[in-house]
Amino acid sequence: MHNEHYLSLLLNLGAEHPVAAAQAIYNKEDTLLLGAGSPIDGQAINHLTTQPLRQPLLCSLTIENGLTHAQLCQDLAALGSEQPELQQLANELEPTLKQHPLIADSLLAQHLTVMRERTPALYQRTLLGAVLSGLLSSRLLPEQTGLVWQAALGRLCGHLYLTEDILGKLTHKKLQKQLEQFPTLSWQALAPELPSDAANWLCNQQENRLGSGYPSAITEATALPAQLLNAGDWYALLCQQHGQLTLRDALPALQVLRERWDNVVFQTLQQATLELNSPFTPRYDLADNRQWLNTLLNQQGQHQQRLRRLKQQLLAMPSQRSANACMFGALIEELLHTCASAGLVSDEYQRWVLYVYEQRLVAASEEMHGLELQLSVLHIELARANSLAERLGLGQVGRPH
Repeated sequence: MHNEHYLSLLLNLGAEHPVAAAQAIYNKEDTLLLGAGSPIDGQAINHLTTQPLRQPLLCSLTIENGLTHAQLCQDLAALGSEQPELQQLANELEPTLKQHPLIADSLLAQHLTVMRERTPALYQRTLLGAVLSGLLSSRLLPEQTGLVWQAALGRLCGHLYLTEDILGKLTHKKLQKQLEQFPTLSWQALAPELPSDAANWLCNQQENRLGSGYPSAITEATALPAQLLNAGDWYALLCQQHGQLTLRDALPALQVLRERWDNVVFQTLQQATLELNSPFTPRYDLADNRQWLNTLLNQQGQHQQRLRRLKQQLLAMPSQRSANACMFGALIEELLHTCASAGLVSDEYQRWVLYVYEQRLVAASEEMHGLELQLSVLHIELARANSLAERLGLGQVGRPH
């Protein structure tokens, strides 16, 4: 799989990480193109990508001083020193890490090296999500935890293949394109060395039984390991957006997504949260930061209005629908049902927020912080709905703010 963006990242890792041929590289006619150990630069890449090769190009490359298993464990420990709960989760996974070490010069190690050096925020998100996915697997699928761990480490590799036009400053259109493309790209990148089941987990990690997933909006339940990758990545994405979060902090937001997964997934998240028993640490003081509560109230009102407009658009759609229309319909039905069951955008919830605002109820601090994270998830999903609505010629339902 040749991808100019990824190859550019690979060749520009700096003087400490030169790239070379790990083995002799032949074309399909058995003509030697480069000997083992030959340095790889832009000219060599141009030469190699113009003809069919006996082996996939990336499988034939090695990075000097690439990521090792020991360094991976050190990076996990460094994250754990900043977030003690993460260290507890990683400790539970220690037997898995010993039994399934990161293999030097593997495709997974190569991609993680590029990610670590060129996109450190994405690398940190990868580790955070992998730890939670691994923990869930150790409790639900202990015999498959090693494979789930490897797949979780590779689940975001497809982001390294995304083109510049959908990277950079994030808009709702770019977000939708990223979500649609990266699972398939992750699967294509690591398929040559991953077992077929694990490769399929990467491809289906963003699908769900409600039909609102991507890239294909399938309506049957995905394999449980793929659901564990999804749950772990949502947690990591929330941490990326809001800073360090314990499972207790993130649980209200994950609850919004629970119907995308088998019941046992969220139940295990709840049980792990109880066992960890991490204290709640507010990021904002309700008594002093009235502006924050006012912002939450405004966001809640905006999302309520947008959902109502989406419902009207959904009712006006024809019964015969394209694949994009089916995905749009399933997403809106899911959001309407989830928000109704949680009371997330109801008038009653708005009155509750106003009451907290007026009375300065410090006791409601944890619930208000949970509301912020729930609205964050809803914001992402409404951005997807905006993009799909535009694609279907329905117009926007309100710009994300």
